[in-house]
Amino acid sequence: VLELIPNKPKSKASGKQALSEFSTWLDCFSFTGDVRIEIPGTVSGGEDDKPKTVLSFDSEVLCMASLRVPKRLTIRGMDGSRNDFLVKGGEDLRLDERIEHLFEMMNELMEMDPHCATRRLRLETYKVIPISLSVGILQWIPNSRPLKSIIESQYQPPTLLDTMPSEGKQREFQSKFN
Repeated sequence: VLELIPNKPKSKASGKQALSEFSTWLDCFSFTGDVRIEIPGTVSGGEDDKPKTVLSFDSEVLCMASLRVPKRLTIRGMDGSRNDFLVKGGEDLRLDERIEHLFEMMNELMEMDPHCATRRLRLETYKVIPISLSVGILQWIPNSRPLKSIIESQYQPPTLLDTMPSEGKQREFQSKFN
C-alpha cells in the first residue's frame, strides 16, 4: 500500500490508472494460501470475529483530483465482497482514527440511552487505518461527498446588485455628503 503513494508522483492527473503503475506486487497478488492478507478494518475485536481475507486487488485505482492525489483502491475478498479504501499520503491519520473511535463510543452510549435508542440516533462512522506517520487508508463510503463540494454547491458569490445599497440608504448616504 505504501507504494501507492510515490515520493514524486508520476502525474497529478485524476481518473483511473493502472494499479501496476504504483505497485506491481499488489497488481500481481492473488490468494494462494502461502501469503494471507487480512482486509483492513474488518475485525472489530469480538470473540467470534474472523478476519476477511484478500483474494485480489482490482487492476485499476481511481486517482482523486486533490492536492495530495489520494487513490481509491478496491480489494476483493475471499467471501466475494468488494472493499473500497482511500489511500492517502502526506497526512498523519492517527487523530482521525481517534475521532472515529470516539464516535463509535458515542454510538454505544446512545444505544444505552432510552431516548436516543427510541429515536435510533447514531453517528455514521468509517474505518481509519494509519499505516505510518504520513500514510494511511480510510474506508470508502459510497455516495458521500467532500464537505468542500457541498459548500461550493450552496455558495453563490455576491453580484454587483447585492453590493449596491437600497434607495433609502442611498438617499441617507447622499444627504450626509451633500
